[in-house]
Amino acid sequence: MRGARFTLLRHAGNTLFRVWAADPTPAASANDVYEESQYLLRIHEPGYQATDAIELELAWLGAMCREAQLPVQEPIPALDGRLLIQVSIPGVPHALRRNCSLLRWLKGRYLKKDIRPHHYRAQGRLMARMHNFAVQWQPPACPTKRRYDWDGLFQDGRRKRRSEP
Repeated sequence: MRGARFTLLRHAGNTLFRVWAADPTPAASANDVYEESQYLLRIHEPGYQATDAIELELAWLGAMCREAQLPVQEPIPALDGRLLIQVSIPGVPHALRRNCSLLRWLKGRYLKKDIRPHHYRAQGRLMARMHNFAVQWQPPACPTKRRYDWDGLFQDGRRKRRSEP
């Protein structure tokens, strides 16, 4: 992505950048759900999730795109095919290796007002499709993943936890 432009979106936990690629990538179709040549770069917060848990999330997103054609952020592989790469930069404080992932940017807008019943119906349909896919999807083994229950959110949320069946 030489010559790409980056805009910092947020630094709270993960650091997020919106990326505009210098070389446009053609849309897959006229109804493509992704913005042409735009991406989300995530620099994952060190220690928040184990590497294999992030890889599981990326596998899940990729499966929803490929297998169910769901409009979710599609992970973009690096040149070597990996969805998650580790980067360290000399001179950066706490020069730990940082996990980084790149996702396609979804088209859309954030509704703050004028939300109508058809918006809720569309959201419900999408959630139902995601649920139906989740019921049948068989995730790869992941020994450590973050739990989003009471303990995972409010207790020791940084501690690695065994995944549950």
